[in-house]
Amino acid sequence: MLSSLSTALSGLYASRAAVENVSNNVANEHNAGYKKRIVNTSEIANLSSNIYGNGVNVDGVSRTVSQFMYDNIMVESAKKSYYTSMSNMLGDIESVFKETDTSGFSHDLNRYFQSVENLRSNPDSQVYKTDLRNQGAVVVDTLNRLYDGVEAQEKVTKKSLERDVLRVNELLEEMGKINKTLDEQHVASNVLLDRRDLLEKELGLYVDIEVDRGVSDYILRIGGEVALRLGSNVRTFTVSQSEILQKDVYLEDDGQTSSLKFSSGVFNANDVIRYKFDNDTEVSIKFDEHVDLNNDGNVDAGETADDTNYIRLLKYKINNDPLMNERIVAHNGTYQVDSSGNKVTNDTKDNFLLIESKEEGPDGRFNGRIVIEEYNDAVGTTEDVTNLTAKKTIYKDDYQSSEGSIAIDVFLFDRSVNISSGSIKACIENLKTDSGKNQFQKYKDSLDQFAKTFSDLTSQFVKNDDGSYLYGQMSIDSHKDGLNNDITKNAKYIGNVVSGSDERPDGLFSGASVRSLRFNKDVVAYLDQTKLDYLSKLQWKEDISFKNGTQGVLNAGVLVDRGASSFADYFQRLNLDVSADNENNKFLLETQEVVIFSLEESYNRIVKVDKDEEMLDLMKFQAAYAANAKVITTLDEMIKIMLGLKR
Repeated sequence: MLSSLSTALSGLYASRAAVENVSNNVANEHNAGYKKRIVNTSEIANLSSNIYGNGVNVDGVSRTVSQFMYDNIMVESAKKSYYTSMSNMLGDIESVFKETDTSGFSHDLNRYFQSVENLRSNPDSQVYKTDLRNQGAVVVDTLNRLYDGVEAQEKVTKKSLERDVLRVNELLEEMGKINKTLDEQHVASNVLLDRRDLLEKELGLYVDIEVDRGVSDYILRIGGEVALRLGSNVRTFTVSQSEILQKDVYLEDDGQTSSLKFSSGVFNANDVIRYKFDNDTEVSIKFDEHVDLNNDGNVDAGETADDTNYIRLLKYKINNDPLMNERIVAHNGTYQVDSSGNKVTNDTKDNFLLIESKEEGPDGRFNGRIVIEEYNDAVGTTEDVTNLTAKKTIYKDDYQSSEGSIAIDVFLFDRSVNISSGSIKACIENLKTDSGKNQFQKYKDSLDQFAKTFSDLTSQFVKNDDGSYLYGQMSIDSHKDGLNNDITKNAKYIGNVVSGSDERPDGLFSGASVRSLRFNKDVVAYLDQTKLDYLSKLQWKEDISFKNGTQGVLNAGVLVDRGASSFADYFQRLNLDVSADNENNKFLLETQEVVIFSLEESYNRIVKVDKDEEMLDLMKFQAAYAANAKVITTLDEMIKIMLGLKR
């Protein structure tokens, strides 16, 4: 009977613990990260032959968890965070390109073309000339403002990345302290476990994480690499950014032979080799030209252009051009850096032309190309187009050259990691220029291509006998003149010839990118009826290729570009691309939100406090408490009766 009293008393204690647990659940229902508690009980071991039980034992209080669902929620939340970050970026970019009924680049472009049309109707009107000067400047300014808007969003994204990385390290540090405390405890604190879960969930918004929760160990991985484990030090999460110089290498695919070669095999009399920079400035080397390398006024050995030294002389001219040397430097082949930091090449012979930017990263990007013109060396007149026998344009070798870019690497302590989701992934993708998913660079490249093509088509043209045109200086440079000498002979520059390092014509616009685009207002004074007729036709041209800058007949064939369009259509398509990218991302974000909502609904039904269930449990445990109390009361009365019995 006394053992029965002990059994009932243990039941009383267990019921009291359960009621207190219900009270605790209800009290903490709205606390972030709190998971419903359950009192764990077990039968007290019966070590004797007694067939009756010894009561119930309270083993502790545990959390209600569903680790599988929780891990899935973190994975899907990381994806949602990625799309959310992308939505913020794309929304801001869309606002940059937003146009109204009366403002925006499309309207500025239309007003520019209208000013050309007005001047075409009256080429001597000073009012129309002034209007063209104003509208041309507006086109350049608006393109730069659009570019500024994209770059401003890049800066915001960079700041976001810095904040996110700082927060990730703060979370890891706090989780490390929790792990240290848990490692020292005999029984893990539910409060600390809840807090750690909450930190895990926040961490998963920034980066993709994997968590192994073993019986005696805890391992958290970021991008597959261990960032934290129970009882060990926290690994620092860092993002390293480096900027890469643009290098244009003029080599054949074999990596040894210079690509600056003449079809005749040698540099002959009357031949010319030109380097054109940003479709704006050029320098040239003519056969038998003297280049004063030593600046001593004497004709020294190696200073007269021939087949053995034209690369070194071209390098010298590039490096001494007042406009080019602000942005680029040319080398005769691969250089070595000496102890003083100087870049040294082997200049005992011509190697190959290597041109690199003076500024690292995308801001140092430039456009350059080589044009080789070969003339009949038996004719004494230099650069007479009627004696032109061959002409070709040479571009850098894409595989051996490098683009001005930003490289981003992510590290945990000293180990490189690959982030596959989360807001940090979105930031890195849109800051790393060669990621393939960089939306900022995509839009900037589109604007640059517009500026490059616009500048090229307004610089030079050829009107054929049938009234058709060969559009732009790049097309004329690429044209095989040996097939039709009249084409180059009839080439017309939009502007006048001005003095410089070499005599060169100014186009109405010049440059090969938004940042290098210039409107040459002085050229307006030299626009005659023929040039204005050509410029006015550009607004109606619907087969403009924005891919490689060349237009019309190339070599012996026709340039085919199924994506060709007009200037207005190209920009409208860019606007549509920006909006479409944003809408597509919004759709993915909304889909992801539905997935997470479904998962969290199911998960919360398991781990969150349900008042109805708690009230039922309260009634159940209250009844159990009362029943055990009744047992004790009954046993007490039985004992009293037994003690009161007499023989």
